[in-house]
Amino acid sequence: MSLITSSTQYMHVKSIFKSAFFLKSAFALSILMLLYISSISYKHTKALNESSELLVHSYKIQFQLEHVLSMLKDAETGHRGYIITRNAVFLKPYKSVQDKIYTSYIRLKALTLHDQPQQANLDILLQLIYQRIDLISYTLKGISDKTITENEIAQNLLAGNEIMDKIRIQINKMEDLENSVFKEHQKKYEQEVVFSPISIFIFAVFSLLVFILSFIKINQDLGVLKKANKELLITNESIKQAEIIGEFFT
Repeated sequence: MSLITSSTQYMHVKSIFKSAFFLKSAFALSILMLLYISSISYKHTKALNESSELLVHSYKIQFQLEHVLSMLKDAETGHRGYIITRNAVFLKPYKSVQDKIYTSYIRLKALTLHDQPQQANLDILLQLIYQRIDLISYTLKGISDKTITENEIAQNLLAGNEIMDKIRIQINKMEDLENSVFKEHQKKYEQEVVFSPISIFIFAVFSLLVFILSFIKINQDLGVLKKANKELLITNESIKQAEIIGEFFT
């Protein structure tokens, strides 16, 4: 009877050890899951930062392009005002436009340093801009020297409009290229980032729940194990005493 009791208690202790091992495994698994989710969150954040930086970079390029176009329009408007009124006040935007446009050109060169297609587009744009400025300069010099006719002025204005149309087309081309690069990056970002913030939150809560439950269960099993060990010691002591008494009577 005592042997059966001892064997039963031994099996009970063994089952506790198995349960504790299982819970420890679950505990370790939950930690690994949290680490994995943390890595996914880090990747998500890094990709988001890259997208934000690329968006700001694209906006900077487009801002400089629009700024160049705006300065050219101001110079052209002043040029037309001077032709009509012969008042030199209208030439103020024209006189400073070359330096300002070249400054924007240098900034755009720096922003597109690693983008060969945009560098080539930028060089084409600069050539068109200089063509327009040269035509304005030629017209103004002719007016100043009185060596140009009204018909030639009108022809130069039409030619200037054609060049401005080419400049607008070139700027639109560069802006469209920037937008396409950003959209391509966004598409790649959406494909790489599988988990949404909601799913990451759910997995995190689940992992924490497993962690907490595993910890509680392990503590409970350890308490049961201590109690079982104590009972086992008492039982073994009882068996020894019974054997001693049995030997005494034999």
